[in-house]
Amino acid sequence: MCLPLRCILVADVFWFLLTDAVPPKGLKAMPPHSRKQGGDPMGDLVQKWLNSHGYKELEEADETLYKATTPMADAGDTIVKVSDSGGEGIIQGWAARYGNVDRHADIIAAGAMKAGVGRKKTKVPFFAHHSVFLQLGSAILEEKDDGIWYEARVALNSPSRTVRERAEEYYYLARDGHLDKNSIGFIAPRKYWEFEEKVIDGEPEVVRVLKRIEPIEVSMVPIPANPKADIESVKMLHPDEKAASGSTDLPLADRSTGWDGDAARRELAKWASTDGSGDKDKVNWAKYRRGFFWVDENNRENFGGYKLPFARPINGRLMAIPNGIFAAAAAVQGARGGVDIPSDDLPAVRRKIAAHYRKMGETPPWDKNKDDKASEPMVSKQKMLMLVKGLI
Repeated sequence: MCLPLRCILVADVFWFLLTDAVPPKGLKAMPPHSRKQGGDPMGDLVQKWLNSHGYKELEEADETLYKATTPMADAGDTIVKVSDSGGEGIIQGWAARYGNVDRHADIIAAGAMKAGVGRKKTKVPFFAHHSVFLQLGSAILEEKDDGIWYEARVALNSPSRTVRERAEEYYYLARDGHLDKNSIGFIAPRKYWEFEEKVIDGEPEVVRVLKRIEPIEVSMVPIPANPKADIESVKMLHPDEKAASGSTDLPLADRSTGWDGDAARRELAKWASTDGSGDKDKVNWAKYRRGFFWVDENNRENFGGYKLPFARPINGRLMAIPNGIFAAAAAVQGARGGVDIPSDDLPAVRRKIAAHYRKMGETPPWDKNKDDKASEPMVSKQKMLMLVKGLI
């Protein structure tokens, strides 16, 4: 069946509407006037919702897809710098959150994506501002307990200069924190809408619950419908660095901060889990990996796939611990038998560690000259061996 497509511009939001002739459960046999008489609780809720959104009938609001303002492309607006590093841009975050009321008084119900597409993972285009003229790459969506998580690969190395420059522009806006939210485009069949009355900001309001959605794209936006749809991670992976992990932009803790690798692992698991339990099935692995210098990409959803921890949360904020960095460097150099990771991954891991050494004003041990005593880390050999505990 061919479905008509309508577009309505409301304020600064595009709503893409696909019409389905089947009304939601409980309304099928109800003529329009009967929904205004108060004889049916569901009908009353629907009428309140219609009134609050300025609609007369449900047909005017069929299958809403929320869209941010689409900017006009400027053909003369270019970036001089072209990415030639061979690196792959990776952006991760929440395309949508389940259970909370968004700015349009809608709730996406838990499990809505799987109900809509029949599986917990799907691939969609990755846009900026929901514009087909601003495609940046593609994204894998994955349904989690509390929302739809995505990992997008940005086309920084496209053979097309236009695509490459566009991707680079938005990659760096996200990396530098200027663009830090997401919005999802989806189809929501009207027969899977439900309505509930909730108290929002002290006032009763009728909200629409979307029980089934079919995602068709995800976008980076400045102002999302769901304020909890955050970009969580922006990074560039070089071909030889895909196993190297760890954030190089973490704040440094004081040199006197203690370090225990086993304890750090436990703290990281609790910090990265959605409920603070540290349980494996609740861990956000993209957050968890930020505290380790190496991850086995084939085992990245198991604790055993992570080695060389160097960070832990302090007062809820993930911090790089100098003594943890020194311990990782020692393990890479062979302390206590070294660390069991592929030799091909060691150069990339060393570069990650070296970046933290530079932030501390230190020189990594593999770059030191024998005579350069001033650059030695302020940790004794005996203490270094003790710090390695829990690393491997």
